Amino acid sequence: MVALRRVATLLLAAVVVLALAATASGAKRGGTKVTLTHPNNSRFAGRVKSNRKVCRTQRLVTLYYTDPFTGQRQPLSVQRTKGKGRYRVDLPQPAYGGKYQARVTKVTKRGRKVCRGGRSRVLTVIGVPPSP
Repeated sequence: MVALRRVATLLLAAVVVLALAATASGAKRGGTKVTLTHPNNSRFAGRVKSNRKVCRTQRLVTLYYTDPFTGQRQPLSVQRTKGKGRYRVDLPQPAYGGKYQARVTKVTKRGRKVCRGGRSRVLTVIGVPPSP
């Protein structure tokens, strides 16, 4: 009888471990990575990368600017990604000096998280400071 209980306990533990592993691997599929580049003085570009196509296409990407003097962060532009996850921000004038970062928010459908949010590395631009 004791041996049967031990076998049942081990079997239950194995089921729990497999369930946790399946949950963890499912979370990785919706992982999102964001890149940000500054190809010329009035353009930012980048890409949203994910294993899932739904997490790459038509994602909202927000470009944030952090003022070097006040430290305030504010959204500069919101764009949607194209088919392969690429996005581009064209500015009407050269970019001000400061820190820039692109972010995407998580996507939920029917109360379930479908895609994780992500953010790019902080990109520091040396340029003309904004006039106060």
